[in-house]
Amino acid sequence: MPTVLMTAPYMIPFLDRFRPALADYGIDLIVPDVEERMEEEDILKYAGQFDGTICGDDRYTARVIEACLRV
Repeated sequence: MPTVLMTAPYMIPFLDRFRPALADYGIDLIVPDVEERMEEEDILKYAGQFDGTICGDDRYTARVIEACLRV
């Protein structure tokens, strides 16, 4: 089952609206606490745990992309 890291702070408050559609496609969610954006070190904590992301202006650096093998 694919897993998506959801870090878009403008979308998280409305997540219940999207959960049924994501579940229909068999998508699990990881939703960390996000204030404004996730920094490189924050994202690296989830490396290897997700297949895709719905994000805002998070710090997806080269280091993050290399560590996130499933993306």
